[in-house]
Amino acid sequence: MDIKWKKFSYSAAAKIIAFIVVVVSYTGLLAMLINKYLFGSENFDYVNIPEYGWYIILVLAGAFIFLMFAIGRSPEDDEIHLSSIDRIYNDINIALCLALIMIWGAGAVQMAAWEQNYQIYSQYFFPCTLLISALGLTLILSLAKHIKNGTFLRHTLLYTLGLALYKFIKDVASSGSTATKIVLIAILYPLIASMATFFFVVVVAAGAWFALQKVKEYEAVKAGIKAVKEGDLNYKIDVPGDGEFAMLAADINSITDGLNKAVENEIKSERMKSELITNVSHDIRTPLTSVITYVDLLKNESDPGKIAEYVQVLEEKSQRLKTLTDDLFEASKAASGNLPVELKAIDPAELIAQGLGEFDEQIQARQLDFKISQPEQKILVNADGKLLWRAIENVFLNICKYALEGSRVYIDIVDQGAEAGIIFKNISAYPLNISADELMERFKRGDESRSSQGSGLGLSIAQSLLEIQGGSFTVEIDGDLFKAIIRLPKSN
Repeated sequence: MDIKWKKFSYSAAAKIIAFIVVVVSYTGLLAMLINKYLFGSENFDYVNIPEYGWYIILVLAGAFIFLMFAIGRSPEDDEIHLSSIDRIYNDINIALCLALIMIWGAGAVQMAAWEQNYQIYSQYFFPCTLLISALGLTLILSLAKHIKNGTFLRHTLLYTLGLALYKFIKDVASSGSTATKIVLIAILYPLIASMATFFFVVVVAAGAWFALQKVKEYEAVKAGIKAVKEGDLNYKIDVPGDGEFAMLAADINSITDGLNKAVENEIKSERMKSELITNVSHDIRTPLTSVITYVDLLKNESDPGKIAEYVQVLEEKSQRLKTLTDDLFEASKAASGNLPVELKAIDPAELIAQGLGEFDEQIQARQLDFKISQPEQKILVNADGKLLWRAIENVFLNICKYALEGSRVYIDIVDQGAEAGIIFKNISAYPLNISADELMERFKRGDESRSSQGSGLGLSIAQSLLEIQGGSFTVEIDGDLFKAIIRLPKSN
């Protein structure tokens, strides 16, 4: 389209001119027909319409088509622009158009009843027709704009009310209480059934089907509750969808999952308590029996050399008892979290170096070769220096006791984003025929034969100490490869 023509055709002046042409020509055409056939003696016949009448029809049709094309558009863009009159809902708009037609028709009928009263016609009918034509054309053009804008159906009062009702029902169904939903169904269902007079059977059938589905869901939940009550904690209630019964079934399934975990934890706790009593009894009884035995030997021994030997054994066994009780006390305090924690920026590399220095004698005795890896940029962790050192010390003790003699030990300090990791890797001197979880249990040792002098509490203590600092301690086993991993949040 030519730019100049586009600007003119879409301009307000062109639309106003076309609007006036349509209204005046339409009113004039009606006036001509009424004057000729109502007040004249001729009968209406398309063939007998005067020649100038056809010109009026052509002008009317051209101006009307132009308005249909140009209405709502502007010279600046090709979008449809709505005005304040277009806020009237389209169904109300159509009702107003029909009302205007009925008003004009009633006036025409009344005019025909007056027959030759031309004075009334000339004074009132023509201006009234002109006004009704202008109002009607305005409403029709508004409908045309909504059709071109794609909002003809969406901008109706019925659609708006239906959408609002749908959203209200949906909101109540998704967030309202069960009582509210039941009341809503009790109110709406009779209304829908009464309005659907011709589809009453369909509405009743739909209601019966809906009620049957809800009864089935209720029965499924009822059966699930009964199964759980009888002890079947693995029973799962299968109710599809996202309705009230589906959410209730999901909640009950979650409860059974929680009960399952609680039962498993309780069984594990009872087993650990039993093992704890057994292991404590075994580990304390062995050195205690030796102490009692050597005390009895000392009572009847007069040889100074033997007495010195017995005293040395008593010292070793009593020290073993002290170590066991100290470890047990520390494990209890760490597990309960009853330890003061003072978090600050700590360099784990310094604690590793401290450990290598303090355990140098044991490292040399077992001919262990430590390989340290750390990033060039220093990594600081948010931890309690004393507690972190006690955890690392326990790992060093574990390595010095259980690592294969003459093997390498790798310690890697790694940056893991928001956390820093300290990874210890060594080859075990004993076959690791237990799982990592079992190894973390108290009084568990890698050598099930209990040939070593460890208490089996070191790793458990390290785990508890790191957890109260906001970190974690895990172990991994791959064949004879033992890996202990410390994770702590990095310091800002």
